[in-house]
Amino acid sequence: MKRQMFSLTIALLVALFSTGAGPVSEFQEPAQEFLIARVPFQLQYCFYSFTDQLQFDLGIYSTPLNIVEPQLYFSESDAGATLWYPPPPESNIDEVISLLTNGEPNLMYVSISNRLTGQGSGTGNMYEQKFFGSQVGPNGVDLGGFDIHRVGVTFKKVDLYDIPSGTCYNMRFAVLFTQVATREACRYGGWRYLKRMDGSSFADQKACVLYVYTGR
Repeated sequence: MKRQMFSLTIALLVALFSTGAGPVSEFQEPAQEFLIARVPFQLQYCFYSFTDQLQFDLGIYSTPLNIVEPQLYFSESDAGATLWYPPPPESNIDEVISLLTNGEPNLMYVSISNRLTGQGSGTGNMYEQKFFGSQVGPNGVDLGGFDIHRVGVTFKKVDLYDIPSGTCYNMRFAVLFTQVATREACRYGGWRYLKRMDGSSFADQKACVLYVYTGR
């Protein structure tokens, strides 16, 4: 009986450590993801034209005169949904990720505009440290040290309404940055900077590793 219990325990351990944290190619959806940062915003604006087709821009300056600005297209029907930037060559989100993790203070912003005319409004330029606030990475400058896997936007509220001169919007949304969940990322205090996808923190390294394999 003891030998059977011992064999069962070994089998369970082998199954646990041979699944869930294998290699994941870039932009492939993994079994689990860590939330690195969720940055909320609220924007209001009125276009001098009528539209129901909107464009979300996440911009970051690679140099004072050069902006990397991938777009996401959305509409009022996307309220409550999370849209993820597609991988290259469909978008240049990989360039944004590279700038967000280079350890240098870059200016960045978000904006929402009329997809057809380009007219819109945004947050204005701010350095990454201000953009991420308390969620900035261990270097205190940007998200350097994280292996960013995906970037997306959760549109919590998308209200469009027409006025005589055009269309107005009132929106609440959050920009998400995630990393593939691996037990290695939990080590050496890494668990302190990572969260579950629901935004909850880990009590310790053990809880972080458990999440990698179970999602809890």
